[in-house]
Amino acid sequence: MFPYLLDAAELFESGADAARIDNALVQWGMPMGPLRLIDEIGVDITIDIGNTLETAYGRRDHVSSVLLWPARWQDAWRKAGAGFYKYEGKAQTPNESLAQWRRALHGQAEGAEGPNEEGLARRLIFLMVNEACALRGGESRPIT
Repeated sequence: MFPYLLDAAELFESGADAARIDNALVQWGMPMGPLRLIDEIGVDITIDIGNTLETAYGRRDHVSSVLLWPARWQDAWRKAGAGFYKYEGKAQTPNESLAQWRRALHGQAEGAEGPNEEGLARRLIFLMVNEACALRGGESRPIT
């Protein structure tokens, strides 16, 4: 599950909109999107597990910069009312300050929105399927 979450954060950092990523996975059948799940779990836990996975499996499970920016951000996730989204009660809205950070870091490159919704869902779901195959000793294949 965590490679799925880490890759979703990487997609966001690369320019894909948080709501597009999450909506694609909800449409696929997940109860919530991966970025919302990171908000719920907490960035501190996500970073800790991501670092453990990277130590065990290498760069394929690295923690995205968006999760590390800045240290004070780590305390401001869902538990405090903000993360990839801002929360007021049960309402969630995109966290524009995080999107501004991403634009400042990478600019707004053409095509940065990433693949379409089906492509987003396939990339993240197939990542989990490949991880399951690898854990069972099967052959994992590149995700296209």
